[in-house]
Amino acid sequence: MTNFAAKAYALAAECDCEAGCPRCLHSTGCPQHNEALHKDLGLFLLDAISQAV
Repeated sequence: MTNFAAKAYALAAECDCEAGCPRCLHSTGCPQHNEALHKDLGLFLLDAISQAV
């Protein structure tokens, strides 16, 4: 799981969008149209997961 989180973090961190986009964070099947997503919080959580032992 930590390797997956590290790769997801790298993908989102390297993306030049400001709030998240279909390339880095959005889910195409989200019934709420990804309105609740926050890129900064997502990066924080993915970083924490990828560093978990």
